Amino acid sequence: MEPDVLVVGAGPGGCATGRALAEAGLRVTVVEEHQRGHHKACGEGVLATTFKSQGFEPGAPYVMGPVDRFSVTVHGSCVYDRMYPDVLGYTVDRSLFDAHMAREAEEAGAKVVFGTSAGGFTATDGVINRIALRSPSGSTHTVRPWIVVGADGIASRVGRAAGLASPLPPSDLAMCIQTIVQGPVDEGHSRIVLGDFAPGGYAWSFARGPRCANVGVGVDTEYARDLRGYLDAFLASQDDLSACTMGELRLLPCPAGGSSHVLRAGTRC
Repeated sequence: MEPDVLVVGAGPGGCATGRALAEAGLRVTVVEEHQRGHHKACGEGVLATTFKSQGFEPGAPYVMGPVDRFSVTVHGSCVYDRMYPDVLGYTVDRSLFDAHMAREAEEAGAKVVFGTSAGGFTATDGVINRIALRSPSGSTHTVRPWIVVGADGIASRVGRAAGLASPLPPSDLAMCIQTIVQGPVDEGHSRIVLGDFAPGGYAWSFARGPRCANVGVGVDTEYARDLRGYLDAFLASQDDLSACTMGELRLLPCPAGGSSHVLRAGTRC
């Protein structure tokens, strides 16, 4: 049976959309090119307002810890540092969080298919009317949904097929390196650091409890050759992170919105 709606991408946005549309009574299929449980490099921070709006429980297994302090440092000067009386948000395990979102969509009646890529789009006047789905075995079949939702990231094939997006130029991308560190961290503290540790981008640390944090650095693409060096320098500069042990390193591009030239020039607040 043809779906009414095809959602391309089973991340949090795609699965939340699939769940809402299935609850509204539509036949929904969500496809994801990666296998279930695939880890996507991510800062893993989720606002408390998102938890409330989606009905999520703060004590769920995918929650690593609450965030009650947020700070921003620019070129060595702290420009914002606030302790929140209520929880600002939570850090999550992205793999577990995505799996939970997929189950939510399935329980609402959506069909979530992993290891299946979408391509071979046929569009008329910007309206996609046919999509070829390729399974892990290499077999393909064509679907003709009424509605197509592109939740497939910054290089969205759906957006390009509909004429709504184009590949981002290197000047609008930051190359990021991300890891999970183990050690005595400042529990509940999420921070953003702009300046020397991340030219054209920023560094971050989101605590995942008292002894773990999600840490990363994103830089302008012209500086990407020394990503590990920038990450090492950032960790060494933070009192609570300098003695931590790094885990697996992950690389990913992130949209910088064309602002990287401003940050690279050293604009100060």
